[in-house]
Amino acid sequence: MGWRSGCGTSTTRRRLLCCCGTALALLGLAPALALSQQASDDLTQKSLEDLMNLQVVSASRKVQRISQVAAAIYVITQNDIRQSGAQNIPDLLRMVPGLDVAQINAYTWAISARGFNDEFSNKMQVLLDGRSVYTPTFSGVYWGVLDLPFDDIDRIEVIRGPGGTSWGANAVNGVINIITRRAGQTPGLRTSASVSTHGDEDGMVQYGGEIASGLSYRFFAKYLNRNSLPSIASQPGPDGWHLMRAGFRLDTPVAWGQLSAQGDLYIGRQTAPIMRILEGAPAPIPLNSNLLSNLGGGYLQGEWSHISVHGMETTIRTSFDGYRRTQIIKEARDTFNFEFQQHRAAGPRHDLLWNFAYRYSTSASSRVGAIAFNPADLSTHLFSGSLQDEISILPNRLTITAGLKVEHNHYTGFGAMPDLRAALRLDQRQTIWVSAARAIRTPSSMDTAPEADLGTETVDGAPVSEIYLGNPHVGDEGLIAYEAGWRKLVTASLSVNVAAYLNHYDHLHTFERLPPVLVNDPQPHWVQLTTNENNMHGEAHGVEVWAAWKPARWWTLNPAYSFERIDMSVNAASNDTVSAEDQEGSNPAHQAQLRSVIDFPHGFCWSLNGFFVSRLWEQPVPSYTRLDTILSRSIGDGLQLRLVGQNLLRDRHLEFNAPQGYANSTQMKRSGYVQLTWWF
Repeated sequence: MGWRSGCGTSTTRRRLLCCCGTALALLGLAPALALSQQASDDLTQKSLEDLMNLQVVSASRKVQRISQVAAAIYVITQNDIRQSGAQNIPDLLRMVPGLDVAQINAYTWAISARGFNDEFSNKMQVLLDGRSVYTPTFSGVYWGVLDLPFDDIDRIEVIRGPGGTSWGANAVNGVINIITRRAGQTPGLRTSASVSTHGDEDGMVQYGGEIASGLSYRFFAKYLNRNSLPSIASQPGPDGWHLMRAGFRLDTPVAWGQLSAQGDLYIGRQTAPIMRILEGAPAPIPLNSNLLSNLGGGYLQGEWSHISVHGMETTIRTSFDGYRRTQIIKEARDTFNFEFQQHRAAGPRHDLLWNFAYRYSTSASSRVGAIAFNPADLSTHLFSGSLQDEISILPNRLTITAGLKVEHNHYTGFGAMPDLRAALRLDQRQTIWVSAARAIRTPSSMDTAPEADLGTETVDGAPVSEIYLGNPHVGDEGLIAYEAGWRKLVTASLSVNVAAYLNHYDHLHTFERLPPVLVNDPQPHWVQLTTNENNMHGEAHGVEVWAAWKPARWWTLNPAYSFERIDMSVNAASNDTVSAEDQEGSNPAHQAQLRSVIDFPHGFCWSLNGFFVSRLWEQPVPSYTRLDTILSRSIGDGLQLRLVGQNLLRDRHLEFNAPQGYANSTQMKRSGYVQLTWWF
């Protein structure tokens, strides 16, 4: 095996060799043991027309067929997940056309659509069953702790483009909605275990069933261990981590509707190589080079839904989630959400949906190293309401959807996010759509509250202390987006999708250096203050093309290509010389992929996935091509074996290296792993 050099310890090597030996023996079993593919949720036998008519909810918060959605939407199905070879949700998202997924280190990713990618991509809204997992502290997602059993994910709906009217502020460049299966869809005992050449280990056990009155349940426990990846200098990187998680889901019919409850708890530890503070800082400043960080959290969510005899759909969703972690600061955050929604037809041509939501979030923080928040403790309230009307201009042919969401947040008060979308069905197999929308990104604690000591420089022989202060009066960032798309089922074996966009951004944040101040305490020295303002604007435009082709019933090809160009400028009053170039040069102009899946007889399946990402010239990161392969076999009535190779073309490569960020970058290693899954 060409990647054996990536093995961690001799114990890991022996364990991997044992697993490989078992794997080869299982792969060689007689064809009579092959598992028949009869699962009701298996999409391998569905036609492309069936797949184009999958039902989705993320575009407008109601059920729609994907072929009629007036947005650039892509759905990762349960079958895609099984064939992917991915071990985490970020790697699953690599298959989405136009989505920029870059791994920074063992537990950190930068994920965004249509530009503005960073460790905390502040213009992507991420949801788990409709509950936002976007943190208002750093404006982004802790992807490392968003770790679910893959069998429990029904699908992942990804929208590239604004979704503020449906999902509120921060859904500027896209929305990712991870939708889990009902408990009744995952009955019985399921276990899986995997070990990799890099010394990584995963294990999961889950049990589900049904008791009286139609109450379905499942419980799971999951563990992962990730070893450190090599640093940019090819030395061992201090980014290893461990995570344990346990969770449940309950679903039951009740009087006047359907009730579900779910939740989980996790604990973990990570080695945090925190070496830099903030984009725009004058120099990388070491804070805590090898901070051992404990982390933990969890959530509890309940949902009640009901359809009246008159067809009105009512949904009430409430949740509580919290986390404790140390990264830049030590923080404890708890959040309560409540949401009420109704959807009904109003006459033969109007389909109305209205929504009200309230969120209360409280954070308590303390200093770690050179940075602190002022105030250290903060509680915020968020109120929002929306109205959406889908108008049937030509029944089953032309629909126009108009919507408006109004929010009131702690930092900037009221904000409005309207949109207008139209979809024209040219025939049974072809749809064109256009849209115009306004979205906003609200400030976070990292924008308004930090007090950071960036160190001392010597200028003209005099010491100058560099201090960054957040701006409590910084405003919203804005977007006006224009989109158009075309999707067609060309033949029974070929479907094509095209989306193009033009985004105009205004009031983007910049880092402004204020005039130096002479301070006499404890001795005379100069203090250089930096804060942030809304002094940048610009545009981004691009195109995304993807297709699904079945040359044969047993063979599927998924090619995709995306192009993007970003042009940013700062106002004349700004002295920021970093932010515009960083936003222009930290996102790939070109991305391409080709995924191939072949279903062989006797339960064998082979996937080969290639991804190309062009260079990030501002960081700099060279272009790279990633190749993954997956060979799986279903054996008997409840056993599956997978042999997976990842990053096969090179021993290691860099994917993201922001010069001023929160965590150090490491290189991705060539590796392989063996996974065994058993269920009954």
